[in-house]
Amino acid sequence: MYLSTLTQIGYTIKDGAWRGTLIEVKSRNEFSCSDLGAKITEFENLFSLLRHGDKVIIKTTNTVNSVCAMLFVWGRGGVVVPVKNTLKPKRILNIAADSNAKYILDPDTKTLSPVRSYKKENHPLELKNNPVVSGVDLALIVYTSGSTGKPKGIMLSHSNVIFSMYSIISYLGLQKEDVILNILPFTFDYGLYQVLFSFASGLKTVLHDAPLQPYQLINLLNEYKVSVLPVVPSLASMLEKILKYRKNDIPELRKLTNTGGHLSTDTIKELKRLLPQLEIYPMYGLTECKRALYLPPADLDKKMGSVGIPIPGLDARVFVRNEPADLDKETNDMGIYHEASPNEIGELFVRGPSVMQGYCHEDESSVCRLYPGRYRDEKWLKTGDLFIRDEDGYFYFKGRSKELIKQGGYCLYPAEIEEVINQHDNARMVSVVGETRKDGLEYACAFVELSEDNPAERNRLLFWLKEGLESDYSPRAIFFINAFPYGSTGKIDKKRLIEEYKSNPYTIPGS
Repeated sequence: MYLSTLTQIGYTIKDGAWRGTLIEVKSRNEFSCSDLGAKITEFENLFSLLRHGDKVIIKTTNTVNSVCAMLFVWGRGGVVVPVKNTLKPKRILNIAADSNAKYILDPDTKTLSPVRSYKKENHPLELKNNPVVSGVDLALIVYTSGSTGKPKGIMLSHSNVIFSMYSIISYLGLQKEDVILNILPFTFDYGLYQVLFSFASGLKTVLHDAPLQPYQLINLLNEYKVSVLPVVPSLASMLEKILKYRKNDIPELRKLTNTGGHLSTDTIKELKRLLPQLEIYPMYGLTECKRALYLPPADLDKKMGSVGIPIPGLDARVFVRNEPADLDKETNDMGIYHEASPNEIGELFVRGPSVMQGYCHEDESSVCRLYPGRYRDEKWLKTGDLFIRDEDGYFYFKGRSKELIKQGGYCLYPAEIEEVINQHDNARMVSVVGETRKDGLEYACAFVELSEDNPAERNRLLFWLKEGLESDYSPRAIFFINAFPYGSTGKIDKKRLIEEYKSNPYTIPGS
């Protein structure tokens, strides 16, 4: 069965042609084709008003209810905007306004609520009937930055998602006999893809929807005979540590894929030692184009530290600006760049069918930008990340051109976190810095100078932070300091900040 749009998935299920399985760990229920078909039909009977192009915020959990809600929306030609069901109402309304969503759908309570901020969109051609869904139609809007009320919505068409899905299936070599354990939320789009793999390949996907304890991970892998495990770096580190401690064997696990940050070479080497049969796929990607690069397991030893080569069907290049003195000036002209020589550091650009349609609202301050190519559908995506490409065509990540922090797989923007903390009436100065620890994981650290510094005031600020930021977007460490170091330009010297204070006691938010 080949899919050309996500709309076809629901039709295939209701026709009884899907042969895969979804399993919920929490309910311990197994769902076949007929089970999913019945749930999709239930949504159709409840919400018949949904029309082609309607944007629907779905309050998701890692459950079959959420999966079927998305399939229902796609079946109607609508656009899915996934959010966590625990997201604060104010944040949901911000996303609704930014995306111009028409409805908010809660799959668990089976309620569809209209959004007051919705404004009817004008279309160049007025159609009497709903058009047939095609690959160019918008399918998904994913919000990658949720740290304040200024979200960034990435618009993806059906063709964007379908191409990425089949490209990943191809290079991972996924088969219908595979079993995937998905712990990643659907709002983290690689989590959503684990379900799409099941619909495209007929494999089994196990959905876990709860905080995961280390010992549970090993138990789940063995209980469900999991063969493929998608991880963020922190989950890979957890697996490594628990295997060292418990010395468990996981005979069925044969593939580990990564997202949400760079896997450290130490973690890769140790996991290979502990699980010799394991094929590890270091990868690089961003929501704006899903996956971009992957390192084939056969190349791990000779290219350790690399994130590999472009995924099938995607072109990736390293470019350097022609005017070093004008680095802060942005333009849509690709002519200001030239391709880097082997082993020369520059910015990664990619082009291909997975590159996003754009943001809901263009942001000139965004790290990523789209550059027009030679013809209508050719767009180069400037990732904002620094890379080198060696003589063999393998890419190596070297850092970020801006200060984006990838913590636990989530994108954190320091300026947005600083804005939240600065709104506190006792915060005199704040700076948020990303730090890569010895385990290779990246964390956000907030350095705060209070006007009045005492234990009670520190606790008051921590409570403010807990109320103002979702836990996924909160700094992992808060350092309360007396003064900030400044450089010659009068700006805070963030490098010295880390060096001088990283050994100091710090507070963990929520502790």
